[in-house]
Amino acid sequence: MTANGEAGVAYGFGPVTDAGDFWFLSPDGEVVFGALGACDFTRRFSSFSSGPTTFQIVFTDISTGDVRTYTSPPDPDAFADCSTVPLFVTVSRYRFSPGGPDDPPIRLSSGVTYRLTFHSADVEHGISAIPALGIAAARVAPGSDYVITITPTAEQRGLYYFACTHVCGADHGSMHGAIEVE
Repeated sequence: MTANGEAGVAYGFGPVTDAGDFWFLSPDGEVVFGALGACDFTRRFSSFSSGPTTFQIVFTDISTGDVRTYTSPPDPDAFADCSTVPLFVTVSRYRFSPGGPDDPPIRLSSGVTYRLTFHSADVEHGISAIPALGIAAARVAPGSDYVITITPTAEQRGLYYFACTHVCGADHGSMHGAIEVE
C-alpha cells in the first residue's frame, strides 16, 4: 500500500526460480520490487526496490501460509529465516527433474533441513521409499505434491536411488532418480 492509500496486487515480470521481479500499480514500474533466494549461499533471502513511492509489502508464503509485512525500502536481511531450504522436483512421464537419469542427482548437504516437494505434472506417479533417509513411499496424483521435510546427517552421506512405483506409460521402467547427501 502506498502512502496515499493505493493498494494493488503484484504482477511478475516473467518466470523465475530463485528470484522474482514484480510491478505494482502500473507496468511502467512506478514501484518495482525484487526478491532473491540465496539460502544455499548466505542462508538468507534478499530484497530490493526502486521507485519514488514509500510502500508496504505483504508477503504470503504459498507453501506454508506464513504472512510477513515489510515497509520500503526493503532490508537486505528482511527474510533472514532460511531454516528450511525448499527444493522442487517435477515428476512427469519417465522423468524426475532434477534428480532423474539425465540430470545430476538431487544434492542435499548434511545438517541442512530441506522441504522436498515432488510435483506430478501429468499423470499419477509413485515415489519409492528410501528408508535410510526416512522417506516413505507415496503416490502422487496429477497436479498434486508429495512433500517431505528431511535433515540428513553426516552419517547418511552417500548416493540413494529411487524410482516411480506407479506404471505411468510404456517407458515407466526407465523412470528413476537419485539423491546425494554430501
